[in-house]
Amino acid sequence: MECGYKVDENRQEITGIMDDIIPFQSVQINSLTLNGAYRSIKKILLFLIPKLAYSDSPVLQIGDVIHIKLSGDGRQVSKHHNHVMFMLAY
Repeated sequence: MECGYKVDENRQEITGIMDDIIPFQSVQINSLTLNGAYRSIKKILLFLIPKLAYSDSPVLQIGDVIHIKLSGDGRQVSKHHNHVMFMLAY
């Protein structure tokens, strides 16, 4: 099992790469405030699949099926504000 600091370093490296390649896009529903942010799932998959399939120790093989599960969690933050977090698992 990897040490905690190694896992954290790896997570920070992946987050930095993802921020450079697939930046967050703002979502604005009304003209007063920015109401959220998102990353394109298409761009995420186009980035991840080659890494998973063609790395030194590939996780994906030709013919493998990828199952994607989307889930969300809504939370009322204040009287007028709600947050919804969506998660993606493959």
